[in-house]
Amino acid sequence: MRCTRAAGLLVLGACLIGDAAWAGAVRPELWARVVADEIHYGPPAAGNGTFYRGEALLLEVTLSSAVSAWSVEEDWVARLDIELRPGFFVDAARHRPQTLRCLGVERRGAADQVDALFVSPQSPLKALCRLAFPRQDMPTGRYSLRLRWSDAIDRVRFKQPYEDMREFDFELRDVTNAAEELDRDIRRANIAAFEGDVQGALASLTQIIVEHPTSAPALASRANVRVTLGDVAGVQLDRERAAALAERDLDAFQVNTTSREHRRLFASIQRGEATLVCGVGARP
Repeated sequence: MRCTRAAGLLVLGACLIGDAAWAGAVRPELWARVVADEIHYGPPAAGNGTFYRGEALLLEVTLSSAVSAWSVEEDWVARLDIELRPGFFVDAARHRPQTLRCLGVERRGAADQVDALFVSPQSPLKALCRLAFPRQDMPTGRYSLRLRWSDAIDRVRFKQPYEDMREFDFELRDVTNAAEELDRDIRRANIAAFEGDVQGALASLTQIIVEHPTSAPALASRANVRVTLGDVAGVQLDRERAAALAERDLDAFQVNTTSREHRRLFASIQRGEATLVCGVGARP
């Protein structure tokens, strides 16, 4: 049994009393979202996200409590059921589900308790779950994901006031041309930054820009990474270059796959964010 001071007297009481202290504890609410970068070139994303073949399917799962301090098992991620079916929700019900497993789980937030994790309104618990597709040659098209608690949860120690279930739909696409290949490479770098590999993302985007110097989305993505690193001058330079390329229709892939109105809006956003970063960086 492990005792900490993270939850104050609540933990102290649990250390003294043992598992009996958890009688009546309530399981936090289960929330999740598909982590998918935007489509920079090509048709708009479908459903809750679109993935190119070869990209990681990421699910960010959050346990939260709006009104009180709730608790959950330390290995709560292993107690999730994640089901994959072809088709959107209505069509998917006709197909047998395939179970997906979380790989490379990263947990964020919450405090340790006695063989449990403490979740409060001020301390939600997050896990970034990398899902493995059942097979590499899955047909392209639309799929549905269903996330819920499995039968392995401890319903005695952690009461569940209602049945938590979250559903998502996404599209799987093949890379069919040079624009989509560039799009996939930019998205991979953006996801690497989201997962915490900022330097790796910066190196990847810099190499992409060397090979595709007129890619406005690549420059905008590198600017986002440089914001994380505090490189104000680099952010301004990349955003201005991205805006100029979009305004002058110099990004051939962007011209072929987006409207003029979209490119003008993109340029306006880049200049606006460059000004905002400049203001932040100028503060004493």
